[in-house]
Amino acid sequence: MRKETSTENHDAGPDGVAGGDPRAALLERCAAEREARIAAERRAADAEQRAAAAEERIASLDRRLQAAELRTDADSQEHDVSVRAEAIREYVMAGAHCLLWYADIRETNDPRYLHWQMEFPNAQSARRFLPIEVLPGESMTDAWYNRRHPEDRDACDRIGTAAVRAGEDYQQEFRCACEDGTVRWLHEDVRVETITPGDHWRAVGVCTDITALRQQHAHLQAANRRLNSSIVETHHRVKNNLQIIAALVDMQDGSRNHSEETRAALRHMGQHIRAVAAMHDLLTREAHSGAGSNSIAVRPVLEKLADLVRGTTSGRTITLELSDVRLPARMATALVLLANELIANAVNHGRGEITIALAPTGAGIRLDICDDGPGFPAGFDPLASGTHGLEIAESIAELDLRTALRYETRSEGGARVSLEFLPAAR
Repeated sequence: MRKETSTENHDAGPDGVAGGDPRAALLERCAAEREARIAAERRAADAEQRAAAAEERIASLDRRLQAAELRTDADSQEHDVSVRAEAIREYVMAGAHCLLWYADIRETNDPRYLHWQMEFPNAQSARRFLPIEVLPGESMTDAWYNRRHPEDRDACDRIGTAAVRAGEDYQQEFRCACEDGTVRWLHEDVRVETITPGDHWRAVGVCTDITALRQQHAHLQAANRRLNSSIVETHHRVKNNLQIIAALVDMQDGSRNHSEETRAALRHMGQHIRAVAAMHDLLTREAHSGAGSNSIAVRPVLEKLADLVRGTTSGRTITLELSDVRLPARMATALVLLANELIANAVNHGRGEITIALAPTGAGIRLDICDDGPGFPAGFDPLASGTHGLEIAESIAELDLRTALRYETRSEGGARVSLEFLPAAR
């Protein structure tokens, strides 16, 4: 009988290792689990980092988007402001009664001209303000220059060239021909900026229409010429009539039917009339000369008055010490009449040489009438003296010249009557 031998089958361990040590297998499983856990944690950390990075990218995109939106809003607002400013500028330019231009100016080494690169901010507005003809192939700038009146163009070139080279602002007036054949007067005010001395400048000009003002000025000049002619004619006729009256008075003076007192009064009256005639004669000559009648020279009238006195007196020397003084016509007339009365008083009541002195004194004018007579007594009262001529002189001094006469006896002997007054007293 055969003996059979059996083989025992041992169970495999958990790791499939037959006959393995269970403890070692446990340790291996723990190590594997730990590595798996570490790997999972790493993957989780990486995922969190990727999520944080993604969130940061999203936040950055949001910030850029917001910034882009802000920029878009700012650009839109800026665009709106620019459009509004342009609309306002167009509105102002369309309604402004002026013409604006800008120029870049360069030296040409030509003594007469510079190179002007001129531009108009709004050519349409410029044409509305000044409707000049622009020929085919001609720029607005060239037309602006070529339509200037030929008599004014050279003067404009000289003024503008000299002022720009000096770096100075300037103004000028000139005529410009419009498309409809009319001629307009323009006033141009130019501001000059020096960029490079002697070579480069910039300028801004403003032109206004002064045609109506020029026309009014021309009408006023014509009216003034007519008025001046009437004034000349009036003074001439008054002078002639006064001379006739003086001649009639002289005829009465020569009559033997009058007493000496009456004849003296007639001579005084004739002298007074001739003084007024001399004043009108001077006014006539001043009006003829174009000096006008608002202000006249007093010296020629006093010289004429002295000649008249010399012609009616014998043996009396009249000395003149007269400065060139101009006074309003009314004041000059009053002064001459007053001087006539004082000279007559010196002739009638004084002796020797008569001196007439007229000179400015600071802001005023001084007149002195002197003679070599006995002078005035202490406490002299002209109104109580019974001298009609001094009463007239006192009235003229007070009412017309706003001053008072002074009566004194000179230290060297003789009388002096003087007054001082302001030329603008009236």
